[in-house]
Amino acid sequence: MIQKLSGTLAILFVSLFVTNPVRSVEPYYADAFDVQIELQEGGSAVITETIEFQFGGSPSTSLFRKIPATNTDRITFLDASMDGMPMPQGRQTGQVEVEAGNPLRVTWRFLPTSQASHIFAVRYLVEGIIRKGNTDTLVWRVIPEEHDYSIVHSTITLDYPLEPPQVEQPASGRKLDVFWEDDRLILTASEFGKNEDLVLIARFDPDSLIEVAPQWQVKRGVTNIAVVNTLSVGFSIGMVVLIAGGLWRIKRGKFNKRQWTKEFIR
Repeated sequence: MIQKLSGTLAILFVSLFVTNPVRSVEPYYADAFDVQIELQEGGSAVITETIEFQFGGSPSTSLFRKIPATNTDRITFLDASMDGMPMPQGRQTGQVEVEAGNPLRVTWRFLPTSQASHIFAVRYLVEGIIRKGNTDTLVWRVIPEEHDYSIVHSTITLDYPLEPPQVEQPASGRKLDVFWEDDRLILTASEFGKNEDLVLIARFDPDSLIEVAPQWQVKRGVTNIAVVNTLSVGFSIGMVVLIAGGLWRIKRGKFNKRQWTKEFIR
């Protein structure tokens, strides 16, 4: 049971479908799947995904991500890279193809590769990511619901404009490290099996991030948000983070401008 304490961050980590990947027989896997969420003014967020992929023996020439825009006002592609090198938009080798819509589809195209490691990054803007209700609530699937590969390690970073509270971490079936660094919350976890997802839910004081509900929420007429009801039936909740705090205060000044969904390999 999680006690609701004013000014306290309560962390609940629920691990479903946990497996111990045998990577020696996998055709490919992710060494790291890192996600950085930077909350912006007006209820939006800039999200950066960085995936370090280990390719197996069969040559691959492309990799793509589908990022659902459901329960958002809009998702806009910002940029993408491979091994730290920015990739121009296009359909040729060495380029990234972007198809806007729901979902947003991003395809990296590269020379045939096998038995090698490469780092793929994509950055995009999500508008209307904060939901309005009894609290200002962030809900985002930080690890995709479907992925046919294992993930060795994941670091989830949440940059936010609130003063860091004390942290309470209940016992869980998986090791989860949580710590603060300046104006950000960092969570790390390891050994995700195939199709094991994580959902981040962060609740802030009402009117601390937005004053009006996003357009998609207004159209649905949804105003009273309970954490359980924010997730569709059948969702596998990998991680729930509740940020509650009657004593928290928005820092003066502007937000810091720092800098997810099925993934396939062809």
